[in-house]
Amino acid sequence: MHSRAGRIRKPSLIDVRYKFEQETDVTDISYSGVGLFKAPLRGLPSEGSVLEGTLQFPDTEFKVPVKVVCYHAQVIGCCYVDRPDSLKLYLKSQYKPELAALGLKKVDNSKLKSQIDGSPHWYFDGYDCELFYIVKA
Repeated sequence: MHSRAGRIRKPSLIDVRYKFEQETDVTDISYSGVGLFKAPLRGLPSEGSVLEGTLQFPDTEFKVPVKVVCYHAQVIGCCYVDRPDSLKLYLKSQYKPELAALGLKKVDNSKLKSQIDGSPHWYFDGYDCELFYIVKA
């Protein structure tokens, strides 16, 4: 079993495609793999099969084979067989805010100062990414 990194999902992935014998949209992406939209595909690849293809972004592309690991309602889950380091660097540079947000942890509400206009919620990654909001009472 492979370990799965947090996924970035659409709409951040507009115009990201995977092209092998066929071509399809990428529905989510991470350092460990991709989700491929299965609707346009003719004849689905079997679980465990390796697709030799190219991950295409609007400004660049990476030749990277993927292994089919699971199926969901509309998505084929794949892990990279041999991810180039340049792909990880590219993802890191292009999706920095999205990747940072994946590491957010909820701060216990009992540790937060109560707010007059509602219930406070704070998510923090311990470094430089956070989300704070108030749910009106």
